[in-house]
Amino acid sequence: MDFNNIFTNPDQARRLPATGAGDFRTGFDYLYDEEMELAISAAAATQRPLLVTGPTGCGKSALARSTAHRLGWRYLERVINSRTEVSSLLWELDHVRRLQDAQAKALDPRMLAYVRSSVLWLALDRYSAKDPMLLLDDNRETSGSESLDPAVVLIDEIDKADPDLPNNLLEVLGSLRFEVADSARYVTCRDGVPLIVITSNDERDLPPAFVRRCVCLNLDQPDLAGVGALHFPQHPEIVAAALELVEQLRVARPQGEQAQGPSAAEFLDFIQACRELRVRRGSSHWRELAEACMLKGRASAASLPSM
Repeated sequence: MDFNNIFTNPDQARRLPATGAGDFRTGFDYLYDEEMELAISAAAATQRPLLVTGPTGCGKSALARSTAHRLGWRYLERVINSRTEVSSLLWELDHVRRLQDAQAKALDPRMLAYVRSSVLWLALDRYSAKDPMLLLDDNRETSGSESLDPAVVLIDEIDKADPDLPNNLLEVLGSLRFEVADSARYVTCRDGVPLIVITSNDERDLPPAFVRRCVCLNLDQPDLAGVGALHFPQHPEIVAAALELVEQLRVARPQGEQAQGPSAAEFLDFIQACRELRVRRGSSHWRELAEACMLKGRASAASLPSM
């Protein structure tokens, strides 16, 4: 057995740090180009959301994390699903606690007592987000003081949401202000204007009114050679071998076929696995690992030249 098997090497069973692999590998290191930096700067200058589109695995979510790191801003995120509502991006009710208080005949008549802040609230005003009851302080409401500690907010995969959600977000994103739970109390921007990054995999068209109010950036799959060198500078031999395999996959396609090659995320997964499992080109497991992490049926082993 010529690889670092997790079952026979107990040390291999450790969990890598959250910033070291998987979707968080690209949290800090990111291959920017001028178009990306221009779009991010434009979104900040206009105080508009940055709508980032592109194929899965091209680095849309990682762009938000890396931007927060480069700017030294706070980072907040919420992944959208089909059940996400606008209110869940702002605040959520603690129904369990409210029910318990009602059963104990200790129900607080003020709804704010049972409100929990969500991602956009945390971005706009961390102070009241920690304790929503602070919104009842009228003196603070009129003070106008700001901590000027802005955040980058990732609203990920908005195309998976109910079709009404994007348009329902427009007022909040435009005014940076919202009412909490019909309380006549409002959260306003006190922590510096956030940079809101919204991603879409183009699985569904977004409302034109929503798109018009965004700064748009479309990402293609990045240059794999540059991405590999950025993330694994100590392993140029693995990067080069992986690039050769990708090129073989391209050459092996039938003429006229437009099948998509591996994404940047899949490419990095393969290099990460080779490094951690100590698999090198020429190993009996090289092709098997490439198939599992990167090729995934895009080409049969027989169609690729031997290495």
